[in-house]
Amino acid sequence: MLRASAGTVAVVRGGMAGKGTCVGGAAAGVPGTLPTTAYFLVGERCAGDCAFCPQARSSSARGDLLSRVNWPAVAEEDEDFWAGLGRALESGRLRRVCLQLTRTEEALEVAQRLVRSVRGLWAEVPICVSVAARGVGEVGRVLGWGVDRVTVALDAASTAVHREVKGGDLAERLELLREAARRWPGRVGTHLIVGLGETEEEVVRLVGELEALGVTVGLFAFTPVPGTRLGRREPPPLEAYRRVQAARHLIVTGRADAAAMSFDPVSGRLTGYGLEWERTRDLLRDGEAFRTSGCPDCNRPYYNERPSGPLYNYPRPLTPAEAEAAVREARPWGAVWRLLVEPEPHPAAWNMAVDEAVLEAHARGLVPPTLRFYRWSPAAVSLGYFQDAEREVDRAALSRLGLDLVRRVTGGRAVLHDREVTYAVVVSQGLLPGSVVETYRRLAEGLVEGLRRLGVPADLAPERAGSGGPGDPYGACFEVPSSYEIVCGGRKVVGSAQVRRKGVILQHGSIPLVLDERLLAEALGLGPGAAERIAARATGLAETLGGQVPEFEEVCRAVADGLGHALGVDFEPGGLLTEETAAAERLVAEKYGRAEWNLARPQVREEA
Repeated sequence: MLRASAGTVAVVRGGMAGKGTCVGGAAAGVPGTLPTTAYFLVGERCAGDCAFCPQARSSSARGDLLSRVNWPAVAEEDEDFWAGLGRALESGRLRRVCLQLTRTEEALEVAQRLVRSVRGLWAEVPICVSVAARGVGEVGRVLGWGVDRVTVALDAASTAVHREVKGGDLAERLELLREAARRWPGRVGTHLIVGLGETEEEVVRLVGELEALGVTVGLFAFTPVPGTRLGRREPPPLEAYRRVQAARHLIVTGRADAAAMSFDPVSGRLTGYGLEWERTRDLLRDGEAFRTSGCPDCNRPYYNERPSGPLYNYPRPLTPAEAEAAVREARPWGAVWRLLVEPEPHPAAWNMAVDEAVLEAHARGLVPPTLRFYRWSPAAVSLGYFQDAEREVDRAALSRLGLDLVRRVTGGRAVLHDREVTYAVVVSQGLLPGSVVETYRRLAEGLVEGLRRLGVPADLAPERAGSGGPGDPYGACFEVPSSYEIVCGGRKVVGSAQVRRKGVILQHGSIPLVLDERLLAEALGLGPGAAERIAARATGLAETLGGQVPEFEEVCRAVADGLGHALGVDFEPGGLLTEETAAAERLVAEKYGRAEWNLARPQVREEA
């Protein structure tokens, strides 16, 4: 069986392909694009069983599909077609020929005849053959036909994923490529599919290894096809694919070294290209990194996407607007944080549940680092993780005052959440490395800068010998500042606590707009003189601003700006994922809304 891609047929026949052929159309106002390579599929229903491929032996997908492109049958005796191909090659409308071979008995025989025919039409046209070679000898046999390059698709970039989606041993396939590249320098290539379950680190490191071998690497975005075993899996996030594209481009053009690139230790996402971002941005600005990669003149229009977009691989030069958008999407993981500003106050149980739900989602790689701002209704007291509720609060007073009670997953002592702005930072330890005290200092520097933008004369408290940093259960919150906590005139103005779980930092804290020291003292049952003692050691923003109470949104903007500048990150407004909302609802029902959690003192730290 011999088939040509719908786009190839369109070029050869002298027109556009019909509806549904994934060839024409327009994207972002740019005319539709036809292929610059003549693509042929040789053989049908492969002996292999790749989980993503419509041609796999177990696939129930249509037999005329490869990825999302359909491939009409072409007869070897169709003289009009082959004459049209010759004209397209001679005119330059098609500049090369690519043969995709399934692993079938007839494929090699048909492919060899096709190569001979193409050479007779246009002797100098570059020809590439993609073959599931079973050994180096088979690579040499195909090259012996007079083709320019043989590609042996790896597809999967990790051992585990390769075993799952293709079967067999990735190390053996790499050894085949290594030996073939040594024997035939510059004439061996491979394909890698992003989105099969590998990490960005795995695919980028592999690209670096293959480039060092002289193996040409073409990137593909995983495309689910109904009827295949992976037909229900989602394509990779566009930002993840952009980062891999950018890394590949920098590696193959010699502008960056894969070994110098950095990755998040939890998710494997790329956090740095080994260059300053300003330099990286300049190198990517022309958009070439985001075009179809692989052999020269291979543009594979809409192989991985609909013409309406989003385009994973651009089959043509990018417009300036497209290039700018692609570079923005390629920013390192962690350079762009999600900003959540809760418009309405919520009960204590919900506030703590959402913080934990965001931590879990970030640990699973579902969401980027997140900065969240929220308020409380009704006002509440939050207990540090290890505190004894019977000793630390006056429960009768809480009931009388209409205050909620909740236990945090972070340490420290009890905090009154009344007229305040509460912030929460959720970020991988790989993106904010260092000890608890070191990371606390970096976040505190951003908080200080934000408060100063409001006109608050904030400073960092010096490091205290023996201080446990934020969440120190032996320091009185809003009475004795821990190392690097935030003060105004020596009085504490922000109280924070931190916990680390699954490689992720959660730090949240209270920024009082107005500090009600009498309500705090009564709620905690601190006794006579406590309110005066608290007032001497702590304050709220209004007092530092001459009695003016800043607006919630104003504080959120200023603090976000300060943190963004201090950490070198940008914030993009977002919302909770459905998964996060569902997790928060579950945590309220099973944990933060239950007396067993809030009143019983934990004996050990929850699993990290």
